[in-house]
Amino acid sequence: NDLIRIMTDTEDSILDQYRMEFGLFGVEAEFTPEAVEYVAQIAENRRTGARALVSVWENILTDFQFELPGSNFTRLLVDRDLCERPRDALLVMQEKSPIVDFVEWFRRQYRIELILDEASEQYIEAYAREKNIQVSEALTRLFKNASALNYMNVPSPFQVTRDMLEDEGYFDRLFTEWHQGRKGASQDQTNAS
Repeated sequence: NDLIRIMTDTEDSILDQYRMEFGLFGVEAEFTPEAVEYVAQIAENRRTGARALVSVWENILTDFQFELPGSNFTRLLVDRDLCERPRDALLVMQEKSPIVDFVEWFRRQYRIELILDEASEQYIEAYAREKNIQVSEALTRLFKNASALNYMNVPSPFQVTRDMLEDEGYFDRLFTEWHQGRKGASQDQTNAS
């Protein structure tokens, strides 16, 4: 099919352009062969040739382009289901993620955006399963002392790693070290006077 070839095999193909656009916001977009075939079929039915590809993809991906940047999503798998029901897929992604809700709450509460990589998210989900609790409760437990970041004037965004989450005392220790450093700095200033 020529439309599939246009989407996949041409220089600066429309799929490459979408990958680049999402990539600018830290979101890796991956397109399944079934999604590409579906879009080619819809575009072919419109009988406007390759021009239809642009409008079909815009109808599918526009909401994702507005909603995913600035969120905690780092990967977008564009499969046939997403192409058939893009708005529903986006809503499921947003509502299904207590991690995103927590990150948004933390940002509103403390004005610090937490960035969690995939390994961190996997650890949170595994922790919840291991403790037989909901992911939202796991987040509350794992980040119970992370509010200290606010007192330390940590710049936003703040990258959270799996190692930090595995270490229950990480945020307490970070605050203690920061506090001791401030105390030492103020004593140095007093001694210098």
